[in-house]
Amino acid sequence: MSTTAAAAPSIVPGPATERELGGILVPRRGQHAMVRGEGCWIWDDEGRQYLDLTASYGVAPLGHAHPALLAAINAQAGRLIALSSNFFNDRRAELLALLRARLPEHFAHFFLCNSGTEANEAALKFAFLANRRRGWVALKRSFHGRTLGALATTWNPSFRETFAPLLQTATFVDPGDLDGLDRAIDGETSAFIAEVIQGESGVWPIEPAFLRRAPTSPWHRWGSRPPCPWPAS
Repeated sequence: MSTTAAAAPSIVPGPATERELGGILVPRRGQHAMVRGEGCWIWDDEGRQYLDLTASYGVAPLGHAHPALLAAINAQAGRLIALSSNFFNDRRAELLALLRARLPEHFAHFFLCNSGTEANEAALKFAFLANRRRGWVALKRSFHGRTLGALATTWNPSFRETFAPLLQTATFVDPGDLDGLDRAIDGETSAFIAEVIQGESGVWPIEPAFLRRAPTSPWHRWGSRPPCPWPAS
């Protein structure tokens, strides 16, 4: 008996293919695929040039195709392309040492991950491990990610409603409202999470005075401090 394998479907890279096969959780903008970049400029598949004002959500602050960044990536790829965190690594240790040297002394441990939502998930877990409490307090206009825990601390209901009920929805207070923060934090609060500059609902810097007072204002009533050190300026 002979069998004939079916021909693989022809897939043409482009917006139509990504629209059909890509994830549905992130909205796609425009009708063209962005294919290359240089500095702060990007080009689409028909050669049109655009000014990139997003820096890929802050991932590319040095711009696209920066020579120094390309050299560093190529050099490391030639040595070791990836390594599980189950093993010690010289370059990872170098990064940790640089972070330790540039941050206040109370930053004694670091957790390296791939995205902001992973960092926030980890922060919420660390807070729970520290105090075994389940309540969260966050700010209105906040965006902390799309994973289940971080999503619960993201303010815009349109991000959350599709996945309700979540593990726990945070109590949201207005940025700068210390009285509101004081009322929101109680004996069941595990963590207060905030962005220094909010970026999902515009560009909203949080007042430094609020960030300086937020870590200490309400916590004395409950016999504890926040489980993680918060920004002081």
